[in-house]
This record gives sequence, structure tokens and C-alpha cells, in this order.
Amino acid sequence: MQIITEQDNQRVAESFNAAISGLNHIADDIKQSCADAVMDDDYDKVDASRASAMAIKNFVQELTELATRWNQGIFNAPAPEKPQVTTNFRHGVRCKSSPTRLRVTFPAINKEIQSRTAAQTFVESLQILKFEQVATLNKRVGGYPLVSKTEFSPTPNCHLKCGDWYVNFPSSTMYKKSFLQEISTALKIPLRVDVV
Repeated sequence: MQIITEQDNQRVAESFNAAISGLNHIADDIKQSCADAVMDDDYDKVDASRASAMAIKNFVQELTELATRWNQGIFNAPAPEKPQVTTNFRHGVRCKSSPTRLRVTFPAINKEIQSRTAAQTFVESLQILKFEQVATLNKRVGGYPLVSKTEFSPTPNCHLKCGDWYVNFPSSTMYKKSFLQEISTALKIPLRVDVV
């Protein structure tokens, strides 16, 4: 086996940094495109931009973990465990995969939420973040307020009522996760969101 030299290490580390930097620039452009789409009331483009930005964000996170593993020494750092992904097919037709759920951890109050559905966990998490504070952020889902005291969602099964508040949640579990992370950052309330 050939020995990995310090020069090899440096070259690979620089390549990781260049890739991460390039992806972050692309993400910034997508965010700007999303902001422009909001101004133009083009919510299809907003949703597409958000999906692209989240995909890049997740990829950058994976790439950063790989870069960290490389910098620690690929022979020293254990490889992260990857969940096994399986796809079910029946008679040539792809079957719907089982729904994913969320687990949200609030370290400051030592509380973990993992309800039966991702939507319930999402709503309960917003309740802890305080609906009033979330409402001040003016987050929107499909052109409608994320939280409101009036019922507004035209799509059945895409909103839940909690007390006096209606929560218009995104259908995708990954969108729910990204919304919670954005709100956590904006309100400066730390939380951890896992898709389980």
C-alpha cells in the first residue's frame, strides 16, 4: 500500500475546502433566487429553491463530515454508520415507503419530542418555541402563514390546530426539519432535529 504523504493530505484538504466553498456560493445564489421569487409571489419557485438549498445544505454537511474525517486521518477516524436504505417493489410498481418521523431535542430545557407523526412533533415543537414568537418571523408555507389564529390552509391534512393557533405545516418531513432549524436560529433557541 502506498503511503499517503503530507502533500497528499494538504491537496485533498484544499479540494474539500474548495468544494465546500463553491457549494456555499451556489447556496447563496439559490437563497437570493428564493428571495426574488417571494417578491414575485412565485411560490412554486420558492418551494423548488428551498428544496435545492436544503439538498445542498445536507450535502455540504456530509462533505464537511468527510473533510473532518480526512483531517483526523482516514485510518484513525471511524466511518459514520449509514442507515440501510431499502426500496420495496411489488409487481413492477414502487410501493410507498413508510412515513418518516421527527425527533426534536431542546437541550436548554432537557426535553425531547417524538410524536406519532412528523406533523404532531412539528406542531408540539412550535408550541415550545411559542407560537407568538414564531408568528413574528412571518414564515409562510405555500403562500399561507406558518402559524395563525385563523384557519387558512386550503389543503386538507396540511394543518393542525393547537389551542387558539392553526399551524400550516409543509408536507415533506425534510421541510419540517428545515423550518424548525431556521426558526431555532432566528429565535436563538437551540434545538436538534433528527429524522427517524
